[in-house]
Amino acid sequence: MPYIWENYSENTEYLIDERMCPYIEVMYSNTHPVYVNPTIRFSKIFDASYNSGDDELFAIDTLRSEIGEEGTRNITNVLCHYLSQLDRMKGLDPSQRLIEKIRDEIESGLWGKKVQRLFPKLTISDRDRILYNLAHRINDDKQSFFMETVKMLFPVSSLCFDTKASLYYLFIGSDETEYNVNKLEVIKTLFWTVNRNLYVVWQYHYGIVGCDDTMHINSIQIVR
Repeated sequence: MPYIWENYSENTEYLIDERMCPYIEVMYSNTHPVYVNPTIRFSKIFDASYNSGDDELFAIDTLRSEIGEEGTRNITNVLCHYLSQLDRMKGLDPSQRLIEKIRDEIESGLWGKKVQRLFPKLTISDRDRILYNLAHRINDDKQSFFMETVKMLFPVSSLCFDTKASLYYLFIGSDETEYNVNKLEVIKTLFWTVNRNLYVVWQYHYGIVGCDDTMHINSIQIVR
């Protein structure tokens, strides 16, 4: 079935036709008025609003008996406008469905045993941010989204590359706690390119000659 908010307009008129099956509904997807079958799409909503308690009657039939055909047409049109706007703002879009798919895959171990073990230990907020960026990575395989994810979860961070040593230095301006280490391990496993060497420096920035902000005594680390 098409979404009722597709090609939405304030002037759209929604008509209720409980006899319409999903296949017929598709045929009417680009027509005006828009025909909707409430017993397929929104049975719980209509039943909660209009059901008389008689199991033999559709909720829409109960409504007709109370306010008549014209009143039913008007009130259901308003309700469908509300539902279409609500679904457009709050409903699942393709990226959200992908996120839920990835979440299930992580729980089942498809992204590795380490991620399966560490991911549930993160806060809900951190997990959601990682899933959001991982979905973007899948949709755009030209980018790793490693530093985007690191900066999202560790705002004070930077990445430098030593050409002589072919080594990347990652600075994380946070304490090296067990939680932070686990969080970074999840990010590295999901986003970092495995054939590149990475050295992580926690809390105090490593000194970079020519960059005065990193050359404060007692506030830098010497990296070998």
